[in-house]
Amino acid sequence: MKKTILLLVAIFAMVACGKSDDSKDGGGNGSGNSSGWALKILKSEGVTVGAVVIQYSTGETYMDSSQKPLTKDYLIDIKGGEPMQVAVGATGVNDNSTLTIQLLQNGQVKKTSSSKGTILNASL
Repeated sequence: MKKTILLLVAIFAMVACGKSDDSKDGGGNGSGNSSGWALKILKSEGVTVGAVVIQYSTGETYMDSSQKPLTKDYLIDIKGGEPMQVAVGATGVNDNSTLTIQLLQNGQVKKTSSSKGTILNASL
């Protein structure tokens, strides 16, 4: 429980203080429910996701803190356009555990981040 709380605090700190990527393609207006953006969390045996945080330029934040074992790939549709920041926290069973996340636009990988160890934190 203590590790989960520390993980959530680290994720919130990263989202609040993280750098933003100001380089945009200019394609699309990012409005509506079908923005074309998605977050993909890749399958990794022995890894359990503890928190997913997505922050938008509007200041809105999406958070999911349900425990998800990565026995399969997870895909989260991102509503309302390109996210400013994404952070995913997880725990692994050993030092070789790996968490990999991808930011997709219309099914194509735009950004990738990964983390390795027992306490995993990947952000974009």
